[in-house]
Amino acid sequence: MIKLHWDFVVLHPLRNGNPTHLKTIYSSIGEGLRQGGYINPKLFNVDGRWGDRNDYTHVVRTVIYVLTKKKMVEHVGARKSGLYRITEAGQKRLAKIEP
Repeated sequence: MIKLHWDFVVLHPLRNGNPTHLKTIYSSIGEGLRQGGYINPKLFNVDGRWGDRNDYTHVVRTVIYVLTKKKMVEHVGARKSGLYRITEAGQKRLAKIEP
């Protein structure tokens, strides 16, 4: 199993610089998890306490929140649009941690 930093797992789907919807980020990460198994398989579970989403989506939301605070990702569009874009600082971080 390859271990990747969560910053990489979240920033990688944003690498093209276009606004990307959170659902697309989840999908990209979910597909990568299925193919490469790079995080704990238990994160595919659905807890139920937090809705009907896989547990990894909650980790992703937290990582995006932190990356936004660090100005590596910016929220674009209306308040609840769910669109995010990588910033120059995020591109630099991605280049630094890319396997």
